[in-house]
Amino acid sequence: MRDKNNIYLLWHFAFWIAYIFIKVYHEYLWTYPKYDYLGVYGVVRMCLISQISTLIPKMLFTYWVAYWVLPLYKGPIVKILWFLFGLGASAVLYRLFVFLVVKSQLLGDLTWDVNIFGLRRLSSTIMDLFWVAGIGTALVLLQKQALAKTREKELEKQKLNVELKALKQQTNPHFLLNTLNNLYVLARKKSGKTPEVILKLAELLKFMLYGSPENHIPLSKEIELIHHYIDLEKLRFGDTLKMNLSLAKETDGIYIAPLLLLPLVENAFKHGASENIGDKEISVTLRLTDDTHLSFEVTNSMDSNRIVNTKGIGLQNLKRQLELQYKEFSLEAGPSNNQFSVQLALDLSEKNQMSYHRG
Repeated sequence: MRDKNNIYLLWHFAFWIAYIFIKVYHEYLWTYPKYDYLGVYGVVRMCLISQISTLIPKMLFTYWVAYWVLPLYKGPIVKILWFLFGLGASAVLYRLFVFLVVKSQLLGDLTWDVNIFGLRRLSSTIMDLFWVAGIGTALVLLQKQALAKTREKELEKQKLNVELKALKQQTNPHFLLNTLNNLYVLARKKSGKTPEVILKLAELLKFMLYGSPENHIPLSKEIELIHHYIDLEKLRFGDTLKMNLSLAKETDGIYIAPLLLLPLVENAFKHGASENIGDKEISVTLRLTDDTHLSFEVTNSMDSNRIVNTKGIGLQNLKRQLELQYKEFSLEAGPSNNQFSVQLALDLSEKNQMSYHRG
């Protein structure tokens, strides 16, 4: 925040320096012929002191309009009155500086000139104040608009991250509940495989507690989680499950948002193997093309008389996570020939990631 404030101060400083430079150059052009006997240096010095001396009322009026009158939560009449008050006070101060510095000190004329507040000179002063205040106020408003857009983007980013976190929190307990149910079944059977299940479950818990907050993880880590989960399910179903597994091996340097693939495998077991009366068969295929284009397909057998919901909460949840993290993807699901299949096509390159979610 302090760095941003320093940048804004530098912009204000640069504006007034540029303004002084333009005004000195402009005044020099029409002043030099009249005071050429002072030489170039003398005329430039006179113009510089003249402009600096009147800078205070100009700055006061500019910031009065930009930071007091415009943001004022009052009606237009009140704003106009405050504007006129600031204009009048600045104009009087402007003319006084002209007399005290320019006329008295630079020109050595100490005679009071009643025309210093004359209509012609006041109108010229007001136009000068209008000119600088108009430009200054416009720049301040543009600055405020840019800040508002930045804050809006930050709030939108925070909102989307909160939504994504909530979606992941819905996925993780769902997955853990199913795994704990598997553990419960084995414990009831007093199976000797129970310690092995607990160990693999601990590995999955470790990732969910410490790895999941990361925006992206190595694809190899996601594949490892899939292997762990399948191993857990094999302990439960034993020889009654036919498992076809084909996962890409060359995944070095490829990253993916965590827990995008595992829920599809979990759903295949939940709605396929767990609910099937007949044969239980699940196929999982992961391919990589062009290094970053991922194709992931999960197919599970299903009873012929079963009604399938292709718009379940799990798939809708996953689709929303993909929308929040990647610009383009393809997610298709549906039954065919006593099978239910889900296909995900995704470009894992950085250019396809949402900008607020990179890193």
